[in-house]
Amino acid sequence: MVSVIRSIFQPSDKVSPQDLEKGLKAVILDGMCTQAMGVLTGGAFLVAFAIALGASNFHIGLLAAIPFLTQFLQLPAVYLVERVRTRRGISVAFSGASRLLWLLIAAIPLLFAAYTGAGLYVVIVALALFAGLGAVAGTSWNSWMRDLIPEKILGSFFARRMILSTGLGIVLTVLAGFFVDFWKGRFPDDQLYGYSILFILGCAAGLVGLYFLSRTPEPKMEKQGEVPSLRELLTRPLKDPIFRRLLTFSVPWSFAINMAAPFFTVYLPGLDQGGGRGDRADRDQRADRRGNAADEEPVHRGRAAAVYFIPPVYCP
Repeated sequence: MVSVIRSIFQPSDKVSPQDLEKGLKAVILDGMCTQAMGVLTGGAFLVAFAIALGASNFHIGLLAAIPFLTQFLQLPAVYLVERVRTRRGISVAFSGASRLLWLLIAAIPLLFAAYTGAGLYVVIVALALFAGLGAVAGTSWNSWMRDLIPEKILGSFFARRMILSTGLGIVLTVLAGFFVDFWKGRFPDDQLYGYSILFILGCAAGLVGLYFLSRTPEPKMEKQGEVPSLRELLTRPLKDPIFRRLLTFSVPWSFAINMAAPFFTVYLPGLDQGGGRGDRADRDQRADRRGNAADEEPVHRGRAAAVYFIPPVYCP
């Protein structure tokens, strides 16, 4: 496997200015496609899909925790990058495998039509694999971009990439919310299929981004002689005082934001009923009192847009 990746994705001894310009455009396009995938497959839509499968608050919390738990896979991924030394190959291989998993999640309404409980656990396992493979790809991607993009334009380049991706994400979030509301009004008995369509579109966007990623040049990694031990690779950044200050800010910030964000989709629908949202039994009781289970879910576009502005975890 390693030899195949190395043979297909050979790094360049030197990236020409022309190749660099094309590569930077490809990185921006990949970022926009990845953002589209994240919007259509995550956030409010994933949580609503899980709720429709019978998820409790515990399951919602588990789905929210999985991407962060799998980030520990970045630790051995650092060692993998040092060993293989073909970052484009690692990124494309692991990103491709992770993104294809959304086709499995999209097929759950067909595969588990009579067993939604089993379908929920398939979602949890598939999301864990998606996030784990993405963590490995992200580690390789970060190192690759650091060597590819000139330092003098690094900040402005990623600012531009973020602006374009965020703008696209906002538009897609609102459009996807309108689509889900339309689908639920038109096909109230087949609501899950509306989310499946979003997941398929998200997977397609991710695979298009994968094409741009594969066309991005990669400079050779600097030779360091003997490969450092895993312990040395992990402790070296902690010796940098600037990096430690960054951790001091980012850790509590991320903890606070991501503790609350997944439950917005669970909580917001209860506001029009005089309170928050409990487990599925409470939701069903409220729906029965209103006499129409389909009316129990509010407008998706509003909560999707609200959740969108919570900073997501990047997963290439």
